[in-house]
Amino acid sequence: MPGAAIAMTVNMRNREAENDRHSGQPEVEAEPKEAPSCCGKTSANSPVFKCVNKVMDILNHMAFQTILYMAFVGVFQLLTSTMRIREEFYLDKHVMDRIIENHFDSSHNTFESIRRTADVYEWGNNVLWPGLLGDMGPCNSFVGSINVPKECVDEVWPDGDASFHLVDATPYDVSELVERMDLMDWTEGIIIRQSRAAPTKCDNTPTLGVCYPELLQGEGNQAAYGHNWTNPTQPPLHPYTFLTTDDLGSNPDGQISASIPSMRPYDTSGYVAVVIPFFSDTYLEPEEGPAANVTDYRLTYVNTTNGKQAKYYCVRLSPNGLHVKQLCDAGTGGNGTGRLLGTVRSAIEEMWNDLKRGHYIDAKTRVMTITLQLRANHVGVRYRMTMMLEFTALGAILPSYDVETRIIERSLERNMAIYADVALGMVIFFCFIELVELLKTAFDNKPTYMPWSYLSDMWNLMDWANFVLFYLVWWRVQTVYQAIDESPEFVPCSSYLCSAVGYFDDWKVMTRFRSCKVYLSLCVCIQLFKVLKFLSQLVPKTGLATNVLRKSALDLLFFGVTFIVSMLAFSMMLFVQLGPIMEDYIDQGPALISLFRALFGDFDIDEIMDNSSGYLNALLFLGYLFVAVFIMLSLFLAILAEGQIAVRDDDMVRFPADGPPKPSELQEKGLETPFWKNEYGVVSYFGNGMKSAISKSVGHFSASKTGDEAESSTEEALPSASSKPNVETANVDLASLMNEVRALREEMAASRGLGAAAGKGVTAAADAKPIGGGLGLVSPEPLPPPAVDKGSGTTPAAGSEVQRTSTSYLV
Repeated sequence: MPGAAIAMTVNMRNREAENDRHSGQPEVEAEPKEAPSCCGKTSANSPVFKCVNKVMDILNHMAFQTILYMAFVGVFQLLTSTMRIREEFYLDKHVMDRIIENHFDSSHNTFESIRRTADVYEWGNNVLWPGLLGDMGPCNSFVGSINVPKECVDEVWPDGDASFHLVDATPYDVSELVERMDLMDWTEGIIIRQSRAAPTKCDNTPTLGVCYPELLQGEGNQAAYGHNWTNPTQPPLHPYTFLTTDDLGSNPDGQISASIPSMRPYDTSGYVAVVIPFFSDTYLEPEEGPAANVTDYRLTYVNTTNGKQAKYYCVRLSPNGLHVKQLCDAGTGGNGTGRLLGTVRSAIEEMWNDLKRGHYIDAKTRVMTITLQLRANHVGVRYRMTMMLEFTALGAILPSYDVETRIIERSLERNMAIYADVALGMVIFFCFIELVELLKTAFDNKPTYMPWSYLSDMWNLMDWANFVLFYLVWWRVQTVYQAIDESPEFVPCSSYLCSAVGYFDDWKVMTRFRSCKVYLSLCVCIQLFKVLKFLSQLVPKTGLATNVLRKSALDLLFFGVTFIVSMLAFSMMLFVQLGPIMEDYIDQGPALISLFRALFGDFDIDEIMDNSSGYLNALLFLGYLFVAVFIMLSLFLAILAEGQIAVRDDDMVRFPADGPPKPSELQEKGLETPFWKNEYGVVSYFGNGMKSAISKSVGHFSASKTGDEAESSTEEALPSASSKPNVETANVDLASLMNEVRALREEMAASRGLGAAAGKGVTAAADAKPIGGGLGLVSPEPLPPPAVDKGSGTTPAAGSEVQRTSTSYLV
């Protein structure tokens, strides 16, 4: 019995210990017990310490951290959904198709192909203003002319005749223009601004006249200028006047060019012209004069929040920021009623061409920016586009544009603050866990603890980078709300252009929202990369990529230094050779970017040939491709291949095919004991669980089915109460079965070398004792126990065929 065996074992051990003491062997001194603390308990066994350990075990448990991190990822996805919606792209495509990519002449020139001053005004007449005003026209070729009066209307339904259905077309009324304006609302206005070069003395270069070099930030011209086209000998009545950044309420940090060959910062002060279309609930008589003497349109204008009804279509214009012209479309009724006459569009086109006639762009102009502040009211998207035309000192024009978007839907604005605060709480919690884990690790390994062992783990660095980036996101969200609270909707205007003219530059909100999205994009990227860590812990098979990079990190670092040096060498060479004639190599930075693009096949060898007098530049470029692609990239892949081999070797130690891993081998390679039995991890665990559940269900179903069949067969085999049992037949059947058993035992005994002794335990059926309550059945004597294998000292297994056969026949 098990209890007796245990007692016997204890007694034997006691006797052995007694014999050891009598044999004269020295007794091993017992280790001293730890002295109890003042409270009667050791610090390690104190309730507080145990509670802290249990809490830390829960917090550090893989399942808990995985669930919590998935919730963390979900909150960030919700926060992202408040800053990005797909409708932003729809509005951008609407603007690109009508303003940037639309052709302004028969040569299919667009904004990005503007090459001279005349193209600027042509683009405005045929693309900019038609795209904003009805998306039709111009209806005549003398746009904005003071000599040829305009006798047609451009803002019409496309239901007329002739080209583009403009002849005898139906003009829009105010309600129809309101519907169109909701699609692309630009009632906040457009500002046109330019900066000019100041005259200076070019000491190193002789010139024919006054020297006007490239414009540097803070060194622009501030003198008034202009041309009086009605009386050229007289100064202009309304000269273009310089306004400071404070006057304009613009970004004091300046505007950076989006053109790759330039990328220069420019001041946001300068000479401005403003166009503000609006709807009014009161008809405003035409006025013109200084801004302070013209009725403030904001007293009667209609916007999306004041609840007023749009009855009249009006515009407020200023060619220099000081002189203002304001009027409304009188309509066919003469007082703003009926079908519109196109007065607003005609006034805008006239002012644009007055800029042309007043020589707004001349040889001193260095940069001209056109800023559009648009809204899509149906979907709650705000859109700010800055189109920039840089006029170099050599006469070349560099067009570029920059786009910023922001969600203005009220519910998303509220949710952005809520999700940001929830995410902040989770980040603080994760920071606390990381700090506690760091301190606990330092406390447990105090003599040998090295801080860089924590920092050497790339996942820890990614965690802290993610936390820092989110703090920047949360801070930027607060500054966005602060900038919204400083808008004229809530506080009075602080700049001259806003208070006097009525144009407010929303640069502060848009700039802060853009930087917030930059931080959030980096934060979400790192956060989703961290999912790979949990995925590799749940399914070790998925950790191949991260493990290979970890194994190859040091080699990749030093190889990267070599690769960058080689790239710099080739970029410097091509910068010298191709920089003067190709935009992609104009400077060292663009040249380096172009070479990186060439690694992925994005290069134009034909352009190099077209700009070269021979094959030298092409051969130099092909030499770079050979070194970078066939040598450097091959070495890069070889390093990754070596890392993968090392990872595979470690996996063979961690997940051997012949059983659990050996601790000695794990310790030798510096590997941790794996949590899972194989590299498929949780997939294998759930797969085995499902397989076991299915097997049990099938086994239970089969057992119940077999039991039912056996019961039915037993009922069929038993004699009925009315029938008389055939004793002789039963005895004959039993005797035949016993003969078969005897023959089988003899055969098995012969195979074991025991001869015929195996059959001695079976008696004849005639000598057997009767059983069965007088039915005449016989009961054979019990068979002897299975023979013992003298070589091994064991009996045959309980599940062997002999045992099963004997049992089945004797029961």
